[in-house]
Amino acid sequence: MTNSACYTPITNKTASWLSVVYRYDPVTGTMLPTGNGVTESSGINKDNHDEMLKWFSNLMADTFA
Repeated sequence: MTNSACYTPITNKTASWLSVVYRYDPVTGTMLPTGNGVTESSGINKDNHDEMLKWFSNLMADTFA
């Protein structure tokens, strides 16, 4: 199983996000969404924007450390 997450900046101080969990299907050889479907933020706000910046900083640190 793996997760796909997408942050979307709306303004320079607000953002939204969505996420989907996928599982590998050995029959088709593809990744398929689990039964939970798409999870999304409850709204566009500053907290999501702050979390997006933290996520990006961690991604860059992990990638280029």
